[in-house]
Amino acid sequence: MVLADSGESNSDKREPKLGKIRITDEEKSHVFTNRNGTPRRRTGRGYSNKEIAGAFANIGLKNQNVSKVRAVHIHVDHLRRSAHPENVSQLTTVLERYLQGNKAKNRGKKQNQTKEKAATQKTNK
Repeated sequence: MVLADSGESNSDKREPKLGKIRITDEEKSHVFTNRNGTPRRRTGRGYSNKEIAGAFANIGLKNQNVSKVRAVHIHVDHLRRSAHPENVSQLTTVLERYLQGNKAKNRGKKQNQTKEKAATQKTNK
């Protein structure tokens, strides 16, 4: 028995989840250390709570917590207490990209109908 090859590999069939953000290595958090008096920078495990709060404040959203960031599949490091401006700006761009993607989605037929119904009621009064 001969099997025909369709030309597609198994990796092509799997689609990434639409709600998940792909963070590149440049967008990952950075940790700054001193080793023997030499300052060094390495990739961290995640963003600190202060960096998350600063990023949401830059966007204009207040009182946001870690669960919102985890819902977007961004790693959080609870052991870190520092807030570096580089990490805050990187996280701000990632969150803005995600929030713009969510605003572009269609809200649905039923919600559009209720908005139209409310608009017609206002004009009729």
